[in-house]
Amino acid sequence: MKKLRLILVAVLLCLLFGVLSACNEAPAYDFIDGAFGYTFNDDGKTVTLSYWKDRSNGDIVIPVTAVNGDKTYTVTAIGNGAFAAQTGKLTLSDCFGKYTDVANNDLLSVTFAEGSQVTKIEGRAFEKCKKITSVVLPETVTEIEGFAFYKCTSLTTVTIGSKVKKLGDDCFNGCTALEEVYLNSTSVPEVGDRAFKWFDSSVTSFMGSADPYKVIGGLNLIVTDDEMLKAFTSTGTSTNLNLRYWHDYKSCFKTV
Repeated sequence: MKKLRLILVAVLLCLLFGVLSACNEAPAYDFIDGAFGYTFNDDGKTVTLSYWKDRSNGDIVIPVTAVNGDKTYTVTAIGNGAFAAQTGKLTLSDCFGKYTDVANNDLLSVTFAEGSQVTKIEGRAFEKCKKITSVVLPETVTEIEGFAFYKCTSLTTVTIGSKVKKLGDDCFNGCTALEEVYLNSTSVPEVGDRAFKWFDSSVTSFMGSADPYKVIGGLNLIVTDDEMLKAFTSTGTSTNLNLRYWHDYKSCFKTV
């Protein structure tokens, strides 16, 4: 049994270091337009907003398009770590709730321009942006990746459109002020582990003997109608683990 535990610990550490290596890559970009750096997507027609270069204005608007030379590209994603507190600052300690003090206090608010075609909010996109208080995501967003709004401690309201299909692990982990999440989904999206939780450092846990992650206090997950309320709250027996995680928040669901 002892040998098995050591093997499991080694595997978990390898997985954690793998995640951290992926998360700690510094944002790269192909060109600058206005305040932002952009990376070309494979289709040659769209781009990812990869980096916030000019931080002189903290009230940002995510544009619909970006211009490079004589060509205009549609912005379809917010890149990994684009607005993160600081590149390379998600640490092993963070994964166990011992957050660093590093924060992005320059970002005061974020708005998506009318007609936005953003479909994906990538991992760590707004990690530790501790001044933003509300976010209304475009209707076009289909996926919010892991740690996207991790430790945004002033965030109180989030609006998620009807087309979202997946919310990644820890996407709103540590958003301890979060009160209202408007889930306008027309079908139940997959949700990752700890998506709307926080780490209680007073809980001692080894190999899952006790869960230090708690549902954010005062959280309301607001859905469109009674039919969707039933769909979300009945996920506890789903064979899909990424649907079953919604059951952790059963008491948080409300209708508009």
